[in-house]
Amino acid sequence: MEGLAPTLFGKRLSFANEVKYLGVNLDPKLTWNKHLESIKLKCTRSLMMARRTFGKSWGLKPRVMNYLYREVIRPTVTYCAVVWWPKTHQRQAKELLDKIQRLGCPCITSAMSSTPTLAMETLLGLTPLDIHVKGTARTVAHRLKLNNTWITQHHGHSIITTAISDPLFEMRSDMMAVEENFDNPVNVVIETAGNWGVKETQLLKKGAVVWYTDGSKTEAGSGAGIHCVKPRVNISPPLGTYTGVYQAEVLAIRNCAEENINMGLSKREIYIFSDSQAALRVPGHKGIVGNEQADHLARMGSSRPFIGPEPVIGLSNSETRTFIKSWAQKAHQDRWDKVSGLRHSKLMMLGANKDLTMNILSLNRKNTRLVTSLITGHCGLRKHLQTMGLYQGQVVCSLCGECKETATHVIFECNSLTIWRLTVGLANPQQDIHRHNLTKKLLKIARIFELS
Repeated sequence: MEGLAPTLFGKRLSFANEVKYLGVNLDPKLTWNKHLESIKLKCTRSLMMARRTFGKSWGLKPRVMNYLYREVIRPTVTYCAVVWWPKTHQRQAKELLDKIQRLGCPCITSAMSSTPTLAMETLLGLTPLDIHVKGTARTVAHRLKLNNTWITQHHGHSIITTAISDPLFEMRSDMMAVEENFDNPVNVVIETAGNWGVKETQLLKKGAVVWYTDGSKTEAGSGAGIHCVKPRVNISPPLGTYTGVYQAEVLAIRNCAEENINMGLSKREIYIFSDSQAALRVPGHKGIVGNEQADHLARMGSSRPFIGPEPVIGLSNSETRTFIKSWAQKAHQDRWDKVSGLRHSKLMMLGANKDLTMNILSLNRKNTRLVTSLITGHCGLRKHLQTMGLYQGQVVCSLCGECKETATHVIFECNSLTIWRLTVGLANPQQDIHRHNLTKKLLKIARIFELS
Protein backbone atom coordinates (compact mmCIF):
# COMPACT_ATOMS: atom_id res chain seq x y z
CA MET A 1 0.00 0.00 0.00
CA GLU A 2 2.93 2.35 0.61
CA GLY A 3 3.73 2.42 -3.10
CA LEU A 4 0.15 3.35 -3.94
CA ALA A 5 0.10 6.40 -1.69
CA PRO A 6 -0.15 9.67 -3.68
CA THR A 7 2.38 12.47 -3.52
CA LEU A 8 1.67 16.14 -2.95
CA PHE A 9 4.35 18.76 -3.74
CA GLY A 10 6.96 16.03 -3.74
CA LYS A 11 5.95 14.55 -0.38
CA ARG A 12 4.50 11.06 0.00
CA LEU A 13 1.13 11.06 1.76
CA SER A 14 0.38 8.33 4.27
CA PHE A 15 -2.83 6.32 4.57
CA ALA A 16 -5.02 6.75 7.65
CA ASN A 17 -7.83 4.66 9.07
CA GLU A 18 -9.86 7.74 9.96
CA VAL A 19 -10.04 11.42 9.14
CA LYS A 20 -11.95 14.38 10.54
CA TYR A 21 -13.60 16.56 7.92
CA LEU A 22 -15.78 19.56 8.82
CA GLY A 23 -16.24 18.19 12.33
CA VAL A 24 -17.31 14.70 11.20
CA ASN A 25 -15.12 11.65 11.89
CA LEU A 26 -14.97 9.43 8.79
CA ASP A 27 -13.70 5.86 8.57
CA PRO A 28 -13.16 3.65 5.48
CA LYS A 29 -16.45 1.75 5.89
CA LEU A 30 -18.52 4.68 7.22
CA THR A 31 -19.51 2.83 10.38
CA TRP A 32 -19.72 6.16 12.28
CA ASN A 33 -18.48 4.44 15.43
CA LYS A 34 -15.63 6.89 15.92
CA HIS A 35 -17.93 9.84 15.25
CA LEU A 36 -20.47 8.74 17.87
CA GLU A 37 -17.74 8.13 20.43
CA SER A 38 -16.45 11.63 19.74
CA ILE A 39 -19.96 13.05 20.24
CA LYS A 40 -20.35 11.20 23.53
CA LEU A 41 -17.00 12.51 24.77
CA LYS A 42 -17.89 16.12 23.92
CA CYS A 43 -21.30 15.93 25.56
CA THR A 44 -19.94 14.19 28.66
CA ARG A 45 -17.29 16.86 29.14
CA SER A 46 -19.84 19.65 28.75
CA LEU A 47 -22.30 18.05 31.19
CA MET A 48 -19.60 17.33 33.74
CA MET A 49 -18.58 20.99 33.61
CA ALA A 50 -22.23 22.01 34.03
CA ARG A 51 -22.57 19.81 37.11
CA ARG A 52 -20.20 22.11 38.94
CA THR A 53 -22.85 24.81 38.83
CA PHE A 54 -25.58 23.04 40.83
CA GLY A 55 -26.31 20.52 43.56
CA LYS A 56 -29.39 18.66 44.74
CA SER A 57 -30.96 21.81 46.15
CA TRP A 58 -28.86 24.73 44.89
CA GLY A 59 -27.37 26.21 41.74
CA LEU A 60 -28.73 26.67 38.21
CA LYS A 61 -32.51 26.48 38.05
CA PRO A 62 -34.00 23.46 36.26
CA ARG A 63 -35.43 25.64 33.47
CA VAL A 64 -31.97 27.11 32.81
CA MET A 65 -30.34 23.68 32.69
CA ASN A 66 -33.17 22.46 30.47
CA TYR A 67 -32.43 25.31 28.05
CA LEU A 68 -28.70 24.58 28.05
CA TYR A 69 -29.29 20.91 27.35
CA ARG A 70 -31.73 21.53 24.52
CA GLU A 71 -29.80 24.37 22.88
CA VAL A 72 -26.17 23.35 23.51
CA ILE A 73 -25.88 19.61 24.12
CA ARG A 74 -28.47 18.25 21.68
CA PRO A 75 -27.22 20.33 18.71
CA THR A 76 -23.78 18.79 19.36
CA VAL A 77 -25.38 15.37 18.93
CA THR A 78 -27.41 16.19 15.83
CA TYR A 79 -24.61 17.95 13.94
CA CYS A 80 -24.52 16.44 10.41
CA ALA A 81 -27.16 13.92 11.49
CA VAL A 82 -28.47 13.85 7.93
CA VAL A 83 -25.50 11.69 6.86
CA TRP A 84 -25.18 9.32 9.84
CA TRP A 85 -28.80 8.94 11.03
CA PRO A 86 -29.10 5.30 9.73
CA LYS A 87 -26.69 4.38 12.54
CA THR A 88 -29.54 4.97 15.01
CA HIS A 89 -31.14 1.71 13.85
CA GLN A 90 -28.34 -0.21 15.57
CA ARG A 91 -28.79 -1.19 19.21
CA GLN A 92 -25.25 -0.09 20.11
CA ALA A 93 -25.85 3.42 18.76
CA LYS A 94 -29.20 3.71 20.56
CA GLU A 95 -27.58 2.74 23.84
CA LEU A 96 -24.82 5.31 23.34
CA LEU A 97 -27.36 8.06 22.65
CA ASP A 98 -29.38 6.96 25.67
CA LYS A 99 -26.29 7.35 27.84
CA ILE A 100 -25.90 10.96 26.68
CA GLN A 101 -29.53 11.76 27.46
CA ARG A 102 -29.24 9.92 30.75
CA LEU A 103 -26.45 12.28 31.76
CA GLY A 104 -28.56 15.29 30.80
CA CYS A 105 -31.88 14.44 32.47
CA PRO A 106 -30.54 14.30 36.07
CA CYS A 107 -28.79 17.61 35.44
CA ILE A 108 -32.25 19.11 34.97
CA THR A 109 -34.21 17.20 37.61
CA SER A 110 -31.56 16.22 40.21
CA ALA A 111 -33.32 12.84 40.21
CA MET A 112 -31.96 9.76 42.00
CA SER A 113 -29.43 7.71 40.05
CA SER A 114 -31.87 4.79 39.78
CA THR A 115 -34.53 6.83 37.94
CA PRO A 116 -35.31 5.30 34.49
CA THR A 117 -34.22 7.39 31.53
CA LEU A 118 -37.49 7.03 29.62
CA ALA A 119 -39.48 8.18 32.65
CA MET A 120 -37.37 11.35 32.91
CA GLU A 121 -37.59 11.94 29.15
CA THR A 122 -41.37 11.70 29.26
CA LEU A 123 -41.58 13.92 32.32
CA LEU A 124 -39.42 16.60 30.68
CA GLY A 125 -40.91 16.23 27.20
CA LEU A 126 -37.48 15.28 25.82
CA THR A 127 -37.77 13.10 22.73
CA PRO A 128 -35.40 10.08 22.90
CA LEU A 129 -32.22 11.06 21.08
CA ASP A 130 -32.44 8.43 18.34
CA ILE A 131 -35.89 9.76 17.39
CA HIS A 132 -34.68 13.36 17.66
CA VAL A 133 -31.74 12.59 15.35
CA LYS A 134 -34.09 11.19 12.69
CA GLY A 135 -36.36 14.21 12.93
CA THR A 136 -33.43 16.59 12.56
CA ALA A 137 -32.14 14.64 9.56
CA ARG A 138 -35.54 14.91 7.87
CA THR A 139 -35.65 18.66 8.50
CA VAL A 140 -32.22 19.12 6.89
CA ALA A 141 -33.11 16.87 3.95
CA HIS A 142 -36.20 18.94 3.23
CA ARG A 143 -34.22 22.19 3.38
CA LEU A 144 -31.59 20.80 0.99
CA LYS A 145 -34.29 19.64 -1.39
CA LEU A 146 -35.81 23.13 -1.46
CA ASN A 147 -32.34 24.50 -2.32
CA ASN A 148 -31.99 21.92 -5.13
CA THR A 149 -28.91 20.38 -3.47
CA TRP A 150 -30.46 17.07 -2.37
CA ILE A 151 -29.71 13.96 -4.45
CA THR A 152 -32.54 11.42 -4.22
CA GLN A 153 -31.36 7.82 -3.95
CA HIS A 154 -32.87 4.62 -2.59
CA HIS A 155 -30.16 3.62 -0.15
CA GLY A 156 -28.03 5.01 2.65
CA HIS A 157 -28.89 8.29 4.29
CA SER A 158 -31.09 9.35 1.36
CA ILE A 159 -33.92 7.07 2.45
CA ILE A 160 -34.77 9.52 5.23
CA THR A 161 -37.26 11.07 2.76
CA THR A 162 -39.20 7.78 2.66
CA ALA A 163 -38.67 6.90 6.34
CA ILE A 164 -40.52 10.11 7.31
CA SER A 165 -42.85 11.02 4.46
CA ASP A 166 -46.04 13.00 3.94
CA PRO A 167 -47.67 14.83 1.01
CA LEU A 168 -46.75 17.98 2.91
CA PHE A 169 -43.12 17.63 1.79
CA GLU A 170 -44.10 17.59 -1.89
CA MET A 171 -46.07 20.84 -1.77
CA ARG A 172 -44.52 24.02 -3.11
CA SER A 173 -42.66 26.17 -0.60
CA ASP A 174 -42.71 29.90 0.09
CA MET A 175 -38.90 29.92 0.18
CA MET A 176 -37.45 32.49 -2.19
CA ALA A 177 -34.13 34.09 -2.99
CA VAL A 178 -33.30 37.23 -1.04
CA GLU A 179 -33.40 40.40 -3.11
CA GLU A 180 -32.06 43.76 -1.92
CA ASN A 181 -33.97 46.85 -2.97
CA PHE A 182 -32.33 50.16 -2.04
CA ASP A 183 -34.83 52.23 -4.01
CA ASN A 184 -37.85 51.57 -1.83
CA PRO A 185 -40.55 54.31 -1.69
CA VAL A 186 -42.06 52.86 1.49
CA ASN A 187 -41.69 54.32 4.97
CA VAL A 188 -42.39 52.09 8.00
CA VAL A 189 -43.48 53.72 11.28
CA ILE A 190 -43.82 51.63 14.46
CA GLU A 191 -45.33 53.25 17.53
CA THR A 192 -46.19 51.95 20.98
CA ALA A 193 -49.81 51.45 21.97
CA GLY A 194 -49.64 54.39 24.38
CA ASN A 195 -48.53 56.87 21.72
CA TRP A 196 -50.71 55.55 18.93
CA GLY A 197 -53.84 57.61 19.60
CA VAL A 198 -51.85 60.85 19.22
CA LYS A 199 -49.54 59.71 16.43
CA GLU A 200 -52.38 58.38 14.26
CA THR A 201 -53.83 61.87 13.71
CA GLN A 202 -50.38 63.43 13.19
CA LEU A 203 -49.32 60.87 10.58
CA LEU A 204 -52.31 61.12 8.27
CA LYS A 205 -52.19 63.79 5.58
CA LYS A 206 -55.31 65.39 4.22
CA GLY A 207 -56.72 63.52 1.24
CA ALA A 208 -54.67 60.39 1.89
CA VAL A 209 -56.02 56.89 1.23
CA VAL A 210 -56.13 54.86 4.47
CA TRP A 211 -56.12 51.05 4.49
CA TYR A 212 -56.19 48.50 7.31
CA THR A 213 -55.08 44.89 6.83
CA ASP A 214 -55.12 41.80 9.02
CA GLY A 215 -54.62 38.04 8.88
CA SER A 216 -56.35 35.29 10.83
CA LYS A 217 -56.03 31.55 11.34
CA THR A 218 -58.62 29.32 13.02
CA GLU A 219 -59.35 25.61 13.11
CA ALA A 220 -61.49 26.06 9.99
CA GLY A 221 -58.70 27.71 7.99
CA SER A 222 -56.93 30.99 7.31
CA GLY A 223 -58.07 34.29 5.85
CA ALA A 224 -57.02 37.85 5.13
CA GLY A 225 -58.88 41.09 5.75
CA ILE A 226 -58.47 44.34 3.77
CA HIS A 227 -60.46 47.45 4.67
CA CYS A 228 -60.37 50.95 3.22
CA VAL A 229 -62.22 53.87 4.75
CA LYS A 230 -62.51 55.99 1.59
CA PRO A 231 -63.12 54.72 -1.04
CA ARG A 232 -65.12 52.07 0.82
CA VAL A 233 -63.50 48.66 0.22
CA ASN A 234 -63.94 45.40 2.16
CA ILE A 235 -62.10 42.27 1.01
CA SER A 236 -61.94 38.97 2.91
CA PRO A 237 -60.35 36.18 0.81
CA PRO A 238 -60.15 32.63 2.29
CA LEU A 239 -56.59 31.21 2.25
CA GLY A 240 -57.12 27.51 2.99
CA THR A 241 -55.81 25.39 5.85
CA TYR A 242 -52.04 25.53 5.25
CA THR A 243 -51.51 29.30 5.29
CA GLY A 244 -49.97 30.63 8.52
CA VAL A 245 -50.91 33.83 10.34
CA TYR A 246 -47.71 35.62 9.27
CA GLN A 247 -48.28 34.59 5.64
CA ALA A 248 -51.87 35.84 5.83
CA GLU A 249 -50.68 39.18 7.25
CA VAL A 250 -48.07 39.68 4.52
CA LEU A 251 -50.43 38.52 1.77
CA ALA A 252 -53.04 41.01 2.98
CA ILE A 253 -50.49 43.84 2.69
CA ARG A 254 -49.43 42.70 -0.78
CA ASN A 255 -53.01 42.35 -2.03
CA CYS A 256 -53.76 45.77 -0.58
CA ALA A 257 -50.89 47.26 -2.59
CA GLU A 258 -52.15 45.53 -5.76
CA GLU A 259 -55.64 46.84 -5.08
CA ASN A 260 -54.26 50.39 -4.97
CA ILE A 261 -52.56 49.88 -8.33
CA ASN A 262 -55.70 48.40 -9.89
CA MET A 263 -57.75 51.36 -8.61
CA GLY A 264 -55.27 53.83 -10.08
CA LEU A 265 -54.21 55.22 -6.71
CA SER A 266 -50.47 54.76 -7.16
CA LYS A 267 -49.87 58.52 -7.32
CA ARG A 268 -51.75 59.23 -4.09
CA GLU A 269 -50.45 59.33 -0.53
CA ILE A 270 -51.31 55.85 0.78
CA TYR A 271 -51.27 54.55 4.37
CA ILE A 272 -51.48 50.83 5.15
CA PHE A 273 -51.98 49.93 8.82
CA SER A 274 -51.23 46.40 10.02
CA ASP A 275 -51.18 44.88 13.52
CA SER A 276 -48.59 42.24 12.59
CA GLN A 277 -45.54 42.45 14.84
CA ALA A 278 -43.43 40.86 12.11
CA ALA A 279 -44.75 43.20 9.41
CA LEU A 280 -45.90 46.82 9.67
CA ARG A 281 -47.44 47.28 13.10
CA VAL A 282 -50.39 49.10 14.64
CA PRO A 283 -51.61 48.00 18.12
CA GLY A 284 -53.90 45.03 17.58
CA HIS A 285 -57.61 45.49 18.30
CA LYS A 286 -56.91 48.57 20.45
CA GLY A 287 -60.18 50.36 19.80
CA ILE A 288 -59.05 51.45 16.32
CA VAL A 289 -62.17 51.14 14.19
CA GLY A 290 -60.40 50.42 10.88
CA ASN A 291 -58.20 47.77 12.41
CA GLU A 292 -61.14 46.07 14.09
CA GLN A 293 -62.96 46.01 10.76
CA ALA A 294 -59.92 44.41 9.08
CA ASP A 295 -59.79 41.81 11.87
CA HIS A 296 -63.50 41.06 11.33
CA LEU A 297 -62.92 40.62 7.59
CA ALA A 298 -59.95 38.32 8.21
CA ARG A 299 -62.05 36.12 10.48
CA MET A 300 -64.79 36.03 7.84
CA GLY A 301 -62.23 34.86 5.31
CA SER A 302 -60.86 32.16 7.62
CA SER A 303 -64.38 30.82 8.25
CA ARG A 304 -65.09 30.26 4.55
CA PRO A 305 -63.70 27.23 2.69
CA PHE A 306 -61.17 27.84 -0.05
CA ILE A 307 -62.22 26.50 -3.45
CA GLY A 308 -59.25 25.18 -5.40
CA PRO A 309 -55.97 23.28 -4.96
CA GLU A 310 -53.97 23.87 -1.80
CA PRO A 311 -51.72 25.30 -0.55
CA VAL A 312 -52.98 28.70 -1.69
CA ILE A 313 -49.47 30.12 -1.33
CA GLY A 314 -46.16 28.36 -0.77
CA LEU A 315 -45.92 26.23 2.35
CA SER A 316 -43.89 27.80 5.16
CA ASN A 317 -41.05 25.94 6.84
CA SER A 318 -42.96 26.09 10.12
CA GLU A 319 -45.57 23.71 8.69
CA THR A 320 -43.02 21.00 7.90
CA ARG A 321 -41.25 21.54 11.22
CA THR A 322 -44.58 21.17 13.01
CA PHE A 323 -45.24 17.90 11.17
CA ILE A 324 -41.80 16.51 12.06
CA LYS A 325 -42.27 17.56 15.69
CA SER A 326 -45.64 15.81 15.73
CA TRP A 327 -44.06 12.69 14.20
CA ALA A 328 -41.37 12.67 16.90
CA GLN A 329 -43.96 13.09 19.67
CA LYS A 330 -45.99 10.17 18.31
CA ALA A 331 -42.88 7.99 18.12
CA HIS A 332 -42.03 8.94 21.71
CA GLN A 333 -45.58 8.14 22.85
CA ASP A 334 -45.49 4.79 21.05
CA ARG A 335 -42.25 3.88 22.84
CA TRP A 336 -43.75 4.93 26.17
CA ASP A 337 -46.86 2.78 25.60
CA LYS A 338 -44.89 -0.30 24.56
CA VAL A 339 -42.07 -0.28 27.12
CA SER A 340 -42.34 -2.88 29.84
CA GLY A 341 -42.10 -1.94 33.53
CA LEU A 342 -42.34 1.67 34.76
CA ARG A 343 -45.63 0.71 36.42
CA HIS A 344 -45.77 3.64 38.83
CA SER A 345 -44.61 6.20 36.25
CA LYS A 346 -47.38 5.06 33.89
CA LEU A 347 -49.92 5.41 36.68
CA MET A 348 -48.82 9.02 37.06
CA MET A 349 -48.32 9.93 33.38
CA LEU A 350 -50.22 8.94 30.24
CA GLY A 351 -47.31 10.33 28.25
CA ALA A 352 -45.37 13.53 27.72
CA ASN A 353 -47.41 16.56 28.78
CA LYS A 354 -46.34 20.14 28.09
CA ASP A 355 -48.29 21.58 31.02
CA LEU A 356 -46.67 19.20 33.50
CA THR A 357 -43.21 19.83 32.05
CA MET A 358 -43.56 23.63 32.29
CA ASN A 359 -44.95 23.33 35.81
CA ILE A 360 -42.03 21.23 37.00
CA LEU A 361 -39.41 23.42 35.33
CA SER A 362 -40.85 26.46 37.11
CA LEU A 363 -39.96 24.94 40.51
CA ASN A 364 -36.67 25.38 42.33
CA ARG A 365 -34.14 22.58 42.16
CA LYS A 366 -35.10 20.95 45.47
CA ASN A 367 -38.82 20.83 44.68
CA THR A 368 -38.14 19.60 41.13
CA ARG A 369 -36.18 16.70 42.62
CA LEU A 370 -39.03 15.86 45.04
CA VAL A 371 -41.79 15.97 42.43
CA THR A 372 -39.72 13.94 39.95
CA SER A 373 -39.03 11.30 42.57
CA LEU A 374 -42.70 10.87 43.47
CA ILE A 375 -43.86 10.76 39.83
CA THR A 376 -41.25 8.16 38.85
CA GLY A 377 -41.41 6.23 42.15
CA HIS A 378 -37.66 6.48 42.68
CA CYS A 379 -37.75 8.47 45.89
CA GLY A 380 -36.63 8.46 49.52
CA LEU A 381 -39.47 6.22 50.76
CA ARG A 382 -38.54 3.13 52.75
CA LYS A 383 -39.15 0.41 50.16
CA HIS A 384 -37.10 2.07 47.44
CA LEU A 385 -34.28 2.90 49.85
CA GLN A 386 -34.19 -0.76 50.87
CA THR A 387 -34.05 -1.81 47.21
CA MET A 388 -31.03 0.45 46.74
CA GLY A 389 -29.37 -0.95 49.89
CA LEU A 390 -29.64 2.34 51.76
CA TYR A 391 -32.14 1.25 54.42
CA GLN A 392 -32.24 -1.91 56.55
CA GLY A 393 -35.30 -1.37 58.77
CA GLN A 394 -39.00 -2.14 58.36
CA VAL A 395 -40.46 -1.09 55.00
CA VAL A 396 -44.09 -0.74 56.13
CA CYS A 397 -45.70 2.68 55.75
CA SER A 398 -44.74 5.00 58.58
CA LEU A 399 -48.28 6.44 58.62
CA CYS A 400 -50.70 3.51 58.35
CA GLY A 401 -48.30 0.64 59.18
CA GLU A 402 -50.21 -1.68 56.83
CA CYS A 403 -48.46 -1.86 53.44
CA LYS A 404 -45.00 -1.32 52.03
CA GLU A 405 -44.03 2.33 51.87
CA THR A 406 -43.86 2.96 48.14
CA ALA A 407 -44.79 5.96 46.02
CA THR A 408 -47.82 4.09 44.66
CA HIS A 409 -49.00 3.35 48.21
CA VAL A 410 -48.66 6.87 49.64
CA ILE A 411 -50.24 8.56 46.61
CA PHE A 412 -53.08 6.12 45.84
CA GLU A 413 -53.65 3.75 48.75
CA CYS A 414 -52.54 4.93 52.21
CA ASN A 415 -55.60 4.88 54.50
CA SER A 416 -54.12 7.57 56.73
CA LEU A 417 -54.23 9.98 53.80
CA THR A 418 -57.69 9.06 52.51
CA ILE A 419 -59.50 12.10 53.88
CA TRP A 420 -56.73 14.47 52.76
CA ARG A 421 -56.64 12.81 49.33
CA LEU A 422 -60.38 13.31 48.85
CA THR A 423 -60.23 16.85 50.20
CA VAL A 424 -57.57 18.03 47.74
CA GLY A 425 -58.88 15.88 44.89
CA LEU A 426 -55.88 13.61 44.38
CA ALA A 427 -58.02 10.72 43.20
CA ASN A 428 -56.54 10.68 39.69
CA PRO A 429 -53.07 12.21 39.22
CA GLN A 430 -53.32 11.81 35.43
CA GLN A 431 -56.23 14.26 35.41
CA ASP A 432 -54.50 16.60 37.88
CA ILE A 433 -51.72 17.08 35.33
CA HIS A 434 -54.12 19.14 33.22
CA ARG A 435 -55.29 21.18 36.21
CA HIS A 436 -51.79 22.54 36.96
CA ASN A 437 -51.96 21.48 40.62
CA LEU A 438 -50.37 18.05 40.76
CA THR A 439 -46.97 19.39 41.82
CA LYS A 440 -48.38 21.20 44.86
CA LYS A 441 -50.10 18.05 46.10
CA LEU A 442 -47.00 15.93 45.61
CA LEU A 443 -44.91 18.47 47.51
CA LYS A 444 -47.41 18.18 50.37
CA ILE A 445 -46.87 14.41 50.43
CA ALA A 446 -43.11 14.98 50.38
CA ARG A 447 -43.40 17.18 53.46
CA ILE A 448 -45.59 14.61 55.27
CA PHE A 449 -42.98 11.88 54.74
CA GLU A 450 -40.08 14.29 55.25
CA LEU A 451 -38.51 13.50 51.90
CA SER A 452 -35.40 15.34 50.81
